[in-house]
Amino acid sequence: MAAGLNQHIQRAEFVLSLMIFEDFLRMIHVAHKALQGSSITLANAGATVERLKVHFSNRRSYKQFMTLYKQADALCETHGINLLPIPSTTDTALPTLQRTSMARSRRPTNTPLSLRDYLIPSTLGQHEYADEVSGAGDSEERKEAMQSPWYKQLYMPLCDSVIGQLEFRFNKEVMTMAKAVDAVLQCDNSGIQPLIDQYADILDIKAQQVQVLSAEMELFSSTKDDVTIDVIQTELTQAAYPHYYRLVQLALTLPVGTATAERSFSAMRRIRNYLRSTMSDDRFSSLALLNIESDLTAALVPDDLVRIYADRGRRLKLK
Repeated sequence: MAAGLNQHIQRAEFVLSLMIFEDFLRMIHVAHKALQGSSITLANAGATVERLKVHFSNRRSYKQFMTLYKQADALCETHGINLLPIPSTTDTALPTLQRTSMARSRRPTNTPLSLRDYLIPSTLGQHEYADEVSGAGDSEERKEAMQSPWYKQLYMPLCDSVIGQLEFRFNKEVMTMAKAVDAVLQCDNSGIQPLIDQYADILDIKAQQVQVLSAEMELFSSTKDDVTIDVIQTELTQAAYPHYYRLVQLALTLPVGTATAERSFSAMRRIRNYLRSTMSDDRFSSLALLNIESDLTAALVPDDLVRIYADRGRRLKLK
């Protein structure tokens, strides 16, 4: 098994795929950590996603692919792996996989009969015949792109898949709501309408009270050039600004997520595994609490704990 794995990781296709996925996942990892931050707001999350979309849209080009290709070529040269140059459409010495993929016809794909009466808002996973000229620049660059099966069948479908998933998971409606939350926290009454339309019943704000809310926000920001969270915490009161106060409460509540709780459940599975199935509930609860409150337990000094345990008159001397 190890010999077979070693043979696979020394293939040029593996090295090139490794470089491409590492480049993509490195940027996704940065956004992933930012979105899981305990202090992030919905507006900041929306801005992070927008930056990620722009980043991958800008990288959807043959020039960026060639940058990664050259990095893979340098890595292959270091480890003695033969990475073939960008193949030509007339080259008969190509590997079987490349020759087969380039010889496939570009026949149109038909929508399944089961989906004929449905509106399909996304792709059906049919990335095999990716457009080879989209993302390329001038005519010479397009010609080179048409000659590279790695660009057509690996890099471009991957870019489209990432961008499509970002558009699907963070659609226009979600991003509009994120911008509305940002407008509330900045006391900008020109961008809060989507939030009011969605949560008017919860906020108990009638149509005739929208103007009162706008007046409250205008009055609150009249002496401040830049309204911040600190200003809202110290100066905003429910008695003076009742409608705006409820709107701020909603804006601060919406970003609450479940990332921390999900990490806690994952820790519970690691603590009480099949090797510790006889663990008592008290011990399990204590270990889980130590893991969940890891920011507090990280400050504990093990020597102090041993000293406290030893001072309780144990028969076994620990110091």
